[in-house]
Amino acid sequence: MSTTTPNDFDYYPLPFELFTDEKYKHISSGAKILFGILLDLSARSKEKGWVDNDGREYVEITRSEIAQIMKCGNKKVTSLFSELDSVSLVERTQYTPGKVSITYVNKIGNFK
Repeated sequence: MSTTTPNDFDYYPLPFELFTDEKYKHISSGAKILFGILLDLSARSKEKGWVDNDGREYVEITRSEIAQIMKCGNKKVTSLFSELDSVSLVERTQYTPGKVSITYVNKIGNFK
């Protein structure tokens, strides 16, 4: 029988503010999880070359890829993105089905 420690797990960052700040009280747990996934991806933006001409880091991922990660449908992903948009946690380029969208992740709290 093996034991595990917290360091044995990979995880997505979820800032406390998503749960404690009144601004985010109405967004769903799914939207908060999506934000954690996007925040994790954005942490590696520079090494992947995901930086625009103004030096802003972004994330490149399709809705289908997110749907696979989150084990849900594309419509659900679209709904979750809308929730994040409503509280200015993300900025996205125009969505084209099957294409990679550019998503700017606006950091909050300790993740500024």
